Amino acid sequence: MEDVAPKVSYRTKLMGSQNSTDPFQALEDFEVQEGNVKTEVINGIPSIIFFERVHKFVEMKMAKTMVIKLLGRKITFNAILNIITILWKTKSYFQLMDLENDYCLVQFNDKEDFKNVLTKGP
Repeated sequence: MEDVAPKVSYRTKLMGSQNSTDPFQALEDFEVQEGNVKTEVINGIPSIIFFERVHKFVEMKMAKTMVIKLLGRKITFNAILNIITILWKTKSYFQLMDLENDYCLVQFNDKEDFKNVLTKGP
């Protein structure tokens, strides 16, 4: 039986979970400090500016992430997860997050898996 990555919604990933056994919850703690964010209102429009430390953290987290678009007919989240797990044959877990409009976000645990899927995978 093949390992299947756990189903995690974008909201769950974004908000986190204190009692999850999800291996992807083992991310290092990152706390936005007071000097890392500037908020202001420009012409009645709220603006949030993140400084270098936050940008570097996001860049590091997104380095092994890709957005995929489903083409053709609509299929369920679990079907997508099963299909790409079989097709990609990754060495370690990856996380699939369902976005809207037939897009998904895939975050890989292993950089080699990411490179292989990006350059060789369907």
